[in-house]
Amino acid sequence: MSIRGPEAIAALDEALRDIRREEDEILRKLGRGLERSAKFRDSEADLLRQIAAGQSAREPGATLAGAVTRAAGEKRQQIAARGHELARNAERLRGMERKFAEFAAARMAALGEIDRELAALRTLGPKIGIAAGRTPDYERARLEAAALKAMAAAARLKVRQADLDREQKGRPFREDRLFAYLEARGYGTEAYHAGGLAARLDGWVARLIGYDAARANYALLNALPGRLRAHADALAAEAAQAEDRLDAIERQAIDAAGGSSQRLALETAQEQIATIDDALAALQDERDGLVAAQTGLTDERDPAFDRAVAALVAGLGSPDLASLTGGLKLRGGPEMAALASQLDDLRLRIAEEQADARELHERLAVLAERRRGLEAIESTLKAGRLDDPRSVFRDDALVGERLDAFLTGALSPLAYLAAWQEAQGWIAGTSEWGGGVGLPRQGREPAAVAPSNPGSGEEGTPERRAEAKASV
Repeated sequence: MSIRGPEAIAALDEALRDIRREEDEILRKLGRGLERSAKFRDSEADLLRQIAAGQSAREPGATLAGAVTRAAGEKRQQIAARGHELARNAERLRGMERKFAEFAAARMAALGEIDRELAALRTLGPKIGIAAGRTPDYERARLEAAALKAMAAAARLKVRQADLDREQKGRPFREDRLFAYLEARGYGTEAYHAGGLAARLDGWVARLIGYDAARANYALLNALPGRLRAHADALAAEAAQAEDRLDAIERQAIDAAGGSSQRLALETAQEQIATIDDALAALQDERDGLVAAQTGLTDERDPAFDRAVAALVAGLGSPDLASLTGGLKLRGGPEMAALASQLDDLRLRIAEEQADARELHERLAVLAERRRGLEAIESTLKAGRLDDPRSVFRDDALVGERLDAFLTGALSPLAYLAAWQEAQGWIAGTSEWGGGVGLPRQGREPAAVAPSNPGSGEEGTPERRAEAKASV
């Protein structure tokens, strides 16, 4: 089954909402864990103070126990301050979620406006074609734009091939130790400064492996992609200018056919969408920073408290806390043994709390990575206007099994995006006059263009679909 562009974006928005909701829930759990941690540390400090008081023969114990108590108090105050900040930030996150919903609704309304205006404009298709055909420069402009697009596409293919050649054909040079040695020393260039015996030996090695010719070939492999890319960029710029000239002619034809109000309405709706998308991107960045700040606030580690405990344990004559409690259970009498058992139980609870916190932080990191990847995919689809009502995706698994695979890490962001682009096409009529208005470089061919897959309800040559995907 196929899904239309707006439905596809709505499905991705829902997945993003689910991710954000899980992030918020994890942050709440971490906040509660932070409060428990403060209580545990208070109890730990109290038990250590009682143990130190029972070891009165060791004078440093009382002083060091006081340091632990002070550290626990400072941690309690610090966590209380963090709690207030976490609460304020949580409220900000809830406000952001409301804004996400508002943006989604406004965007969907603008896409609906595009759909309605386009339906009215499409009825003027034959008149638009006639009006454009009467423009003296139209045919020349159309052929020029088509030729430049083809040249730019061919140039991009050459760039890709040059990049592959640089990697594949350059590997033997990089793996040749003698060549790599001379290349790293800058032999044969102004960067080479060796002299005497070293220079003679390097010269002997260079002659042995034919370094001069190899270096020239290697330099060409490295330089060619950049040169071809500059040429391709220049052709793409020329093609864009040709398309702009063609756009101007077609806008005049639309207006001459009586479609000016629909065209202006379409342009207004698309400007609204662009404004929403800019605001949405800014909101996503702001939220990402806020989630990172929240994550930092929920880190319960306290080096100052740990140092105070370690100093107290050392002052009581034990190398570590486990040795201290173990000795008290064996030789400290019933009261000290009971305190030691309570401290062991408490330390076990603290360790469990820390393990839970680590798992939650790891899950947060994974969610943030998935969220950013999904936001980038959605942004790419929107940038190519593939969320337009005329856009369709021929694989409904993109919002089912493939989406699940991406969210679980079984499918990379690039692979998931490629699946979207591979499945994308345009509904019947988009290539007709008036059908492609408002889409970037669509609707050029007349209605006689044959469907690429008869009966699929989608039109356009494979080359045109490939070009639309490449533009994304």
